[in-house]
Amino acid sequence: MVGANAGDTVAAAWESTDGGPIQIRVRRIDDEHDSWGPPVDLGGRGGRSPSLAVSPDGVVWLVWTEDTRDGPTIRVAHSSPDGWIVGSDWPRDPTDGARVAVDGAGRPTTVARQRRSHDRADIVARDPAGDRSFTSDVTDVDEPRLSVAPDGTAAVAWRRREPQPAVVATVRDPDGKWHTATVIAVTATADVAVTARSGGLATVVWVGRSGDASDLVARDFDGTRWATPTGLDRTSAEAQTGPPDERSIVIEPLPDGLAAVWPLHTAGGLVLRSATRQANGAWSQPTTLAGPSSSIRSPSLVMRPGAVPTVGWDEVDHGLQRVRIAPLDGGLSCRDLSPPNTEASHVRMVGGGAATAVYADGRRGEIMAVDLR
Repeated sequence: MVGANAGDTVAAAWESTDGGPIQIRVRRIDDEHDSWGPPVDLGGRGGRSPSLAVSPDGVVWLVWTEDTRDGPTIRVAHSSPDGWIVGSDWPRDPTDGARVAVDGAGRPTTVARQRRSHDRADIVARDPAGDRSFTSDVTDVDEPRLSVAPDGTAAVAWRRREPQPAVVATVRDPDGKWHTATVIAVTATADVAVTARSGGLATVVWVGRSGDASDLVARDFDGTRWATPTGLDRTSAEAQTGPPDERSIVIEPLPDGLAAVWPLHTAGGLVLRSATRQANGAWSQPTTLAGPSSSIRSPSLVMRPGAVPTVGWDEVDHGLQRVRIAPLDGGLSCRDLSPPNTEASHVRMVGGGAATAVYADGRRGEIMAVDLR
């Protein structure tokens, strides 16, 4: 996981092990020397699934799940001039799947899944106004997705499995008021992505099953209600496979709209597709960025300084696992980001003044960072 602000602060967090239980490790670029500082281990053993965000003034917020004797719980930490400060646990039932994001004032919002039994869980948010639960006693849910805009607008979306499969979302106004969680699609889905935009606006994109096919669908929140869904692409039902928490769709804001990126099953294999949403709400026709390939995973989308938006992803080509990047304009200039002799995967990218890509080098067992400026 990697995060950055519009300036020169970049931080990366990952699960690390030296032959024992997994622990959360974090590094950040030193603002004074423009280089990566030493790695820091946070929390106890059994940490996993980190999420981080960087505030405009350079404070790094980090949340993760840590296994304890009482079950999984959420740890929260943030950086300070004197080092890392690890906050208290969430005073709740076993909790996991935490995400964190910050607004333009540097205020963090955290969402997580609170388990009450093996097949029951709630979605809970914690923000400057306090705690809020969005689900009911008859719901089983997957891990949430979170996005926060600079003015404090927030959007959370998740997949519900019971009482019937659905996509559920809620939006927080800039004044801190959460809207009622709403079922925006009744469908089994492979993944869901969300982005919040200033002014109480939000967009959710998901892959939903439709008969013997699967549709990629977008739906906007206009500050008051959810608009009519828009179909972006159609693929075969095989797109529903894969781990439930593996990210396959990315949606990010652009200077004049939004962009979505997703893998698509075709007769020749997987391809990577994208579409953009203009300010008037209209979506472009999908564009193929890369492929076909036997595997395309972990798409990432960032704005690079002085360049068009850039997409990164993991790809398997003739048995070689590599990380590739390409401009969003649909040009044929995709290139390898990782050396050809590595088993590179799990790429994550951030933009801003210090645009960076971070990926795992499976052959050497190392986390690598690449400057994208």
